[in-house]
Amino acid sequence: MSTTDNCHSPNSPDFDDMTDILKAENEQQVLDAVKSAASDKIALDVRANGSKAGLGRATDIGHVLDVSGLG
Repeated sequence: MSTTDNCHSPNSPDFDDMTDILKAENEQQVLDAVKSAASDKIALDVRANGSKAGLGRATDIGHVLDVSGLG
């Protein structure tokens, strides 16, 4: 799984210390990120291309999971 600048994988010690943007490159990485966030009770904002980013209500996210590279 690749990450943007200053971001870390869900298994790194400082994953919980900042809002990370994780870029999943395959389905297994999505599964791993979701499992890790769920076990740590961290909210994920799952994003693809952002076309619906302005819809809905504001939320307090823990980390961003970018799935735009899948499929």
